[in-house]
Amino acid sequence: MKIRAFITHKRGETFADCQDYFSINAKTKALSISDGISQSIFSSEWAKLLSSFYTENGKCDNKDRIQLCSTWRSNVDKIIQEKENLGENVRLAKRLLAQNRSAGATLCGIKFTDSEHWRGHVLGDSCILEVAEEFCQYNLRILSSEDRVFDNCPDYYDSSRERIGRGNMKEFSGQISENTFLLLASDPFVNFLKDNESDCTSLIKELLELKNHDEFCGLVSRWRNKGMHDDDSTLCIVEWDGTEDLEITFADQLEQLIEENLNMNNNQTAFAFQIPSISNTDNTPIVINKKGKRLIRAFCYYINIITSLLKKHKRK
Repeated sequence: MKIRAFITHKRGETFADCQDYFSINAKTKALSISDGISQSIFSSEWAKLLSSFYTENGKCDNKDRIQLCSTWRSNVDKIIQEKENLGENVRLAKRLLAQNRSAGATLCGIKFTDSEHWRGHVLGDSCILEVAEEFCQYNLRILSSEDRVFDNCPDYYDSSRERIGRGNMKEFSGQISENTFLLLASDPFVNFLKDNESDCTSLIKELLELKNHDEFCGLVSRWRNKGMHDDDSTLCIVEWDGTEDLEITFADQLEQLIEENLNMNNNQTAFAFQIPSISNTDNTPIVINKKGKRLIRAFCYYINIITSLLKKHKRK
């Protein structure tokens, strides 16, 4: 099987704000995605734990969830301590934890048992998509734990030992072969495909042609302009190649994307701080309003992109 996996954040946010997570484990022949619920706290850490556990074990039932709750709390305590050591204000986070607030996240994953057969689990509005090509048309089957119309309250696992969350995980199984594909998709993609059934073939074709991060972000931007919900967006594509091994042909590295965002923001801040040091001829200070600051950030953003592309070109 050949695997491609992509992730991006909401408009106006950064990868550090992203609450989705995907995991691929070539050794166990499993992959999964998890979507952290934005109304909960430290949901990105919970999504990472759920997704990683699933690909390590090929499952994640309620007993597993309970075991992960203590890990989540321990990790969150470490994150808060690190932020406090850096001088950040963590009083709100500590107060929410003291109030027994927790995280929530959906979970969707599949594990292959041989070169064709798979078993999958779905909880929430992150779904397994079965795609079959017949006579130049793509037929789509959506596998979800929810029979109702998707809303802002999906089925999910809770990071509190006392609260399981909402809904029940459903198990599915199937077979992948030539001219068929399996997709793990977060809810923006699922809803958009549901709302545009008449264009299903062309939309699926766009997804299957994705090869890298830039192409993925370009597609997400176009689809958002056409009405796709602006939310963290994650997609994994499984293509049959007749072998049992999972070959990862492309996979976004979230930690690397977060670091690149931070470096970019630091460069923007350094540049912006230099601007007020310039004086007018009459020695009155230059005042930069909010619009001006946005323009500066946008300018720095594109300068960083151009610099990155030039570096890649030089390496070639």
